[in-house]
Amino acid sequence: MGKIRVEKKDPLRPLRGHLPRGARGRGKRRSWAGRLCHGFLAYCWGMGERLFYRKRHRVKGSDEFAAVFAYKIRKTRGAMTVFVMPNGLSEHRLGLSIGRKVGNAVVRGRVKRMIREAFRHERGGVPMAGDGGGYDLVVAVRGHEAIGRVRLEVWREWLVSAAGAAVRVVEKRGGDGNGQ
Repeated sequence: MGKIRVEKKDPLRPLRGHLPRGARGRGKRRSWAGRLCHGFLAYCWGMGERLFYRKRHRVKGSDEFAAVFAYKIRKTRGAMTVFVMPNGLSEHRLGLSIGRKVGNAVVRGRVKRMIREAFRHERGGVPMAGDGGGYDLVVAVRGHEAIGRVRLEVWREWLVSAAGAAVRVVEKRGGDGNGQ
């Protein structure tokens, strides 16, 4: 007689469904047609254009941050200070400087997400330079007792107000698009 095989039951099998092993945990995947249709429907339903925050919208590297800080145009609103410098590109870029005095890692992460989202929504609200160029915006946040509970609408208002005031100062000075 042969051995009797007893199959072990996998307790997670009903939760896994019929997805192949490599496809678990990746979320909903759409074809290019599905993505195109989703974007078109979002536009038709009144959401307007799709908003992005990509690598090209970021100030990267310590030399670029140092150049924006050295340009010495800054405006403060609430707990946020915005440093501005013309970049000569066709769009605005954002850099974040969030120190440890703001709070622990959870609070700092929340503040960064809020500022990125505010920039993503209000990027069109920041005026362009006279020659059609954009600006590098570096946002520094000071520690505040309730900084982790500030709502997105407040971050958006502070960002647009401070960036608009700083851009007016740049235009008044007659700054060129090269950051000089």
